[in-house]
Amino acid sequence: MVPENGWWYGFKAVICVVPAAGTLPPTGSIGAVTSLWIKLGSGFCLAGGVEGVTLSGGEPFQQAAELRLLCEYIKLRRPSLSIGVFSGYTTHELAQGQWHWKPRDTDAWVRGDAALFDQVKRFLDFGVFGRFRQTMACSDKPLCGSRNQEVIFLTDRYSHRDLEPQGYEVNIGGDGLVTITGFPPSGSMRPSRNYRE
Repeated sequence: MVPENGWWYGFKAVICVVPAAGTLPPTGSIGAVTSLWIKLGSGFCLAGGVEGVTLSGGEPFQQAAELRLLCEYIKLRRPSLSIGVFSGYTTHELAQGQWHWKPRDTDAWVRGDAALFDQVKRFLDFGVFGRFRQTMACSDKPLCGSRNQEVIFLTDRYSHRDLEPQGYEVNIGGDGLVTITGFPPSGSMRPSRNYRE
């Protein structure tokens, strides 16, 4: 789902602590996430030529209230934008309340529930769900890093026909910082030398 004539914006959540089933995530603070997302969101909502936004890890659902607010904010300002999410949780875990999220301005984790998942889901066009499993890594399943992950289409905007083979993008900043997004081939990203010297 790489647009031919448009751009995608991607946002990364600040924390990712998807625990083993039945355990609580460690403590931490995510208070600044909402204001950062809203600042970034207002910029791209005004930009032209943008087809959609993807929200990814960390773990977006561990900031579920802010995730819902951001999705609502996007849809109110640019209803034509698509929204996708990459989550380490399965749809079963999210629908059954087998997840936790942290409200703003607190260190307490709250058990997720189906209602909150549904509130977020109503804004999403698609999601990639499931934890990445190194032992199940794959390169032939679009948008998925491992075989256990699945792409779920939540509206009729996209379908499996829109998925393209895995790809990746390498950006080299003026300071020499290399940023890689997507799905680089296994073994291709071994560091060879520090060129900032």
